[in-house]
Amino acid sequence: MIFNIIGVGIGSYLSNAVGRSGFFSLFVIISVLLYVYSTYLKHLFLIGNLVISVLVALSIVLVGVFELIPNITEQNQTIQLIYFKTILNYAYMAFILNLMREIAKDMENMEGDAKTGMHTFPIIIGIEKARYMLFILSYYPVYIGILCY
Repeated sequence: MIFNIIGVGIGSYLSNAVGRSGFFSLFVIISVLLYVYSTYLKHLFLIGNLVISVLVALSIVLVGVFELIPNITEQNQTIQLIYFKTILNYAYMAFILNLMREIAKDMENMEGDAKTGMHTFPIIIGIEKARYMLFILSYYPVYIGILCY
């Protein structure tokens, strides 16, 4: 809770420093999502994995939001858009890679999660199907990497 308060405070400072006080709401939303994840969503089927992966991707998108958007002018709008799309590609890759990591971690902790009553991905669909889905997901970063370059 203390780190969330510190993070929201730093977010407030950063938002005011770039002259976009509305960006402060991003930090509040992220803080609320982290709290809800840690208290409730972690135990739900796939929702917790998706939320934490979205938060990882948002941490990359925030760089673009705070560095690029305040500096957009008529002259550099096209190049800034290209940079922001590149950042979005990195965020998408981070989302997929983190989702794969979360599923692999759930597979590793399957016995402990089952004892505590968690409804994780491998517990619901079975370890073999989860392994297969993880294998299928592992092709997305390669595919996206090929499309982007």
